[in-house]
Amino acid sequence: MMTKKLICGLISVSLLSNSALVHAGGGGVAGATEITQILNNVQLLEQSSQMYQQVQQTILQVNMAQQQLKNLIGAPAFIWGQAQAELQQLTNLVAQGQALGYQLANIDEAFSTKYSGYANTAKIDFKTASRQWTATSLDSIKSALQTAGVQSQQFASEESALQTIQSIASGSQGGLQAAQAGVMVASQQVNQLQKLRQLFMAQMQAQNAFMATQEQKEASKNMAAQSHFKVHQERPATFSSKGGSD
Repeated sequence: MMTKKLICGLISVSLLSNSALVHAGGGGVAGATEITQILNNVQLLEQSSQMYQQVQQTILQVNMAQQQLKNLIGAPAFIWGQAQAELQQLTNLVAQGQALGYQLANIDEAFSTKYSGYANTAKIDFKTASRQWTATSLDSIKSALQTAGVQSQQFASEESALQTIQSIASGSQGGLQAAQAGVMVASQQVNQLQKLRQLFMAQMQAQNAFMATQEQKEASKNMAAQSHFKVHQERPATFSSKGGSD
């Protein structure tokens, strides 16, 4: 619903800002170019919504990986090979989450470049929020590993942290510890992804508010221009005492 509002707002702004050209007899080529520009801007606005949906999907996948690990831990005979596969899946999902976190900043930069006034209206600095989220996500994984008894290291990324889990001894006891650590990491990752989802929602709201303001401004300008044109068009002719018109 929010994406539809953004798109409708964008189309309204674009059409309103060019209505004067239409009344003045603007050419067909200019109109076609404007439609192409609108479509390009719609794609820009859809990015936050698409990332929001991807975060939601990643949360579901992490939850599934976590449940699979729990099932393996509770099984009568722990099967390390299956646990390794689930941990690899978890590693991939964490990397996917990290990439989504970077997209928060990339989308903000693209929108700010397109609309110069946007950066001054957004209540959240999404570039800073992206960096903070990435750092917090890594810290949460470190904390989960420590809680699970895995040796703490200065991991360069979430992926390297999870690869440490996979490198634990392949014996049943080591595998069990790794699976337990994976469950804790998955839990932390879900929490972080939920926060990232909220950030993407806030980004959509900020873009929506900006476009609504732009739409209102363009509508006011257009109404003023039309009123001015109408006044001059309807002004009656005046005649001088000499018989000529003014």
